Amino acid sequence: MTAFSFVEDIEMPKKPKKLPVVLSKEEAKKMIEVTINLKHKLVLMLLYSGGLRLSEVINLKWEDVDFLRNVLNVIQSKGKKDRITLLSKKTKSFLKEFSKSQIDPLVKAIIIILFFFSFLVFFLALMAFRDVHKLDVD
Repeated sequence: MTAFSFVEDIEMPKKPKKLPVVLSKEEAKKMIEVTINLKHKLVLMLLYSGGLRLSEVINLKWEDVDFLRNVLNVIQSKGKKDRITLLSKKTKSFLKEFSKSQIDPLVKAIIIILFFFSFLVFFLALMAFRDVHKLDVD
């Protein structure tokens, strides 16, 4: 006598394939315009202008951006395939602007340390100046 298995005989129902919700040009433009955070604005611009997936934007590196040819090299995207997509003029100019606004963490740390030491030197000089003038008055 063989055991009867219901799992093998029951077919899984097919999932309905629905079209994704696509924003109009005006809606995408408005969404980008109202975004305040520069990084978020850049992500939205790359998503919509380059037709990139979110995972592709996350994995994008500076070396993947070809400013001379106005293209983005998407490395190992879906299906482990490389592809090239266009870089719009607006996204290119915003990308350059964004890169200028970002400070390397090491440079930022050095600036903070220099600011602290300059403040310390100023404070010590002020104290020495007060001590010198205090002696002159007495």
